[in-house]
Amino acid sequence: MDLALLRSRRGGDRVAFDLLKRWISNAFLREVRDTAPAGCPWQSLTRALEESRRRRWREARSEGTDLEFDPITEADLRKSLVHAYKEMPEAVLRVVAEAKLKDELSIFQLGHFPNTTEVLEHWKWYLYCLTFESREFTSNGLHWDKYPDLSYPCIVRVPLDYVDLQILARIFKVQITVSRLGREALRLLPSEADGCEEIVHLVMHGGLWAPVLGSRPPLREADFVGAVVQLGHDLHCFEAFAEKTACILDFDEVQDFCRACVGRHIIPVQRERICKIVACDGTQHHPRYRIPQAELMRRESRRLRAALDGPGPGDAPSFHGIPDGSLEFQVLLDLVTQLVCERLCTTRWKIEGEPPAKLDDYARYLDKLADLAPLPPVEVLEVQLTQPYLQRMKGSSCEDISEGRRSLEEVVQMLEPSKGPSTVWIRCPSSFRPLASQRNSLLSCEAGDWIGLMGLGREYPDGSRLLLAKPAGLKGMPLWILSDVISRFSVREEFAPSPEWPYPQEFLTLKNGDLVQVTDRPNGQWQ
Repeated sequence: MDLALLRSRRGGDRVAFDLLKRWISNAFLREVRDTAPAGCPWQSLTRALEESRRRRWREARSEGTDLEFDPITEADLRKSLVHAYKEMPEAVLRVVAEAKLKDELSIFQLGHFPNTTEVLEHWKWYLYCLTFESREFTSNGLHWDKYPDLSYPCIVRVPLDYVDLQILARIFKVQITVSRLGREALRLLPSEADGCEEIVHLVMHGGLWAPVLGSRPPLREADFVGAVVQLGHDLHCFEAFAEKTACILDFDEVQDFCRACVGRHIIPVQRERICKIVACDGTQHHPRYRIPQAELMRRESRRLRAALDGPGPGDAPSFHGIPDGSLEFQVLLDLVTQLVCERLCTTRWKIEGEPPAKLDDYARYLDKLADLAPLPPVEVLEVQLTQPYLQRMKGSSCEDISEGRRSLEEVVQMLEPSKGPSTVWIRCPSSFRPLASQRNSLLSCEAGDWIGLMGLGREYPDGSRLLLAKPAGLKGMPLWILSDVISRFSVREEFAPSPEWPYPQEFLTLKNGDLVQVTDRPNGQWQ
């Protein structure tokens, strides 16, 4: 699954967020509950903290300890955070401002604040906006459709970022775990001197948050098959049947959904969408709703075959309790598989020193060129592309060989079809091995190998292009090779990153005359 493609679609982030909630709920057998409006970070943290305190209070009562239950509200979180920010010394506050500029969830990065000075100039405004609770921005609890009715018009709904979470973790002595889609879970710990009193778990994707609450004991199939139940209010495309009574006909344990009969309609319903069981026979259900004998034999046969052929969907011990035949599981399994393969390929390239140039990367890069802003004049580097070459014209009776460097433009002119068939021999400055799926189209080469350039391919807007090439001394069909693999850039103008830039360590210092090997083309936007 391509997350970038999913985000580009309308509502893609919400679909991915629903997948993440379902995955975490099934993996931990815990309830993941939406906020109102959905995705509110402040309500999510408040509910998670309240659930943690309530669980600790119940445990204390079961042990005979008299522990007073201390409820917590969103206003308590905001007041504590504002007070902590106001009490910070100027030096510490500057460090916090720098961290917020790098935080992907911070309002200062979302607002494209240029530097720390601008952040500090708007700090009082930020703290003022931080005092407004989320309920003041909604009229019905379903949509963010309201602003506080004040004379000051510049009030915005401030998001919760990772810097805020770290400070709240120390204030309330709580360990906060944030599960994210496509990335490792983030764990924020309180200081070792204060210790940890509570543990909360949140899920986040695309700025949408939800709390992971108490345990969700799995319902047995015999508990609700044949029973009359009341459906919940959140049925997505079946919202016309929300909060109506239904009869559960059967349950698919692999795909984790029930077939519910509502009047004349039969619809699929997930177990967590069942609000409550209205009526159920306590001894035996009606024979009509019992699991057929053929289905029981099929399940038993499938489990017996698993001993020889490996476990099938719903039978893998490592996924016990997780519906590994469901759509959500298959989508997330495909996502994890792709991420693992990409990370392994990137690690191999780094170890072997190969430039990770792929046709797929260039295709994605070209698609985004139309949205890129022009580079600032101060950051444009003028470089000359040069490469070692050895030219020998086909059909020539002489064996004269001239060595030297020529620009890519000159080599392209030599290979123009109007000048007749010719071959330009060059020595590869670096090694390159294509992926297994691209070995039939891209040429593999080692540093120091001689290869002959025979023709011209597609030219990209960034100046690079595909060239038709063949290795020296080998027979076979010629393959394509990227110009970045066989070229080096000669620096004409010195360049050094400014220490005032947000990430100066990510830029390469260049001197006049240096030769640079391009390993990757940026697909982002200069800021």
